[in-house]
Amino acid sequence: MLHRRGPEIQLDPAAKALLVIGLHADRRWVEERARAAGMKVVFVDPEALDNARHSHPHLAFRDTAVEAATDADLVVLATEWPQYTRGAQLPAVLAEVMRERTVVDIRNAVDAAPWLDGGWTLHQLGRPTRKR
Repeated sequence: MLHRRGPEIQLDPAAKALLVIGLHADRRWVEERARAAGMKVVFVDPEALDNARHSHPHLAFRDTAVEAATDADLVVLATEWPQYTRGAQLPAVLAEVMRERTVVDIRNAVDAAPWLDGGWTLHQLGRPTRKR
């Protein structure tokens, strides 16, 4: 279960991989719980990737969200960058490569409609879980 400083989320015991988009400090609570559940955690960030690779060499990084999302069960959005929070392109592309359609928006920055229209379950801070 994931819930400290974020929405309460029941992790599927079969879940194997988590994608974290953004290196905001709030992502640490999700990362810790996912690792404790035995999940592989992969990161991508449009601005901080080069520095993060040097400062956190023990973490798994990928250059693109699609590359990082391949076979993931859950995506955590820990950024407010518009290429990840606005528009329908990201939810549609990630749906093609991920095993499950679950997104946790820990910054409350996501335009919910494209995710929900794409069949995703959306968890956000202080809001009820939504899905269509």
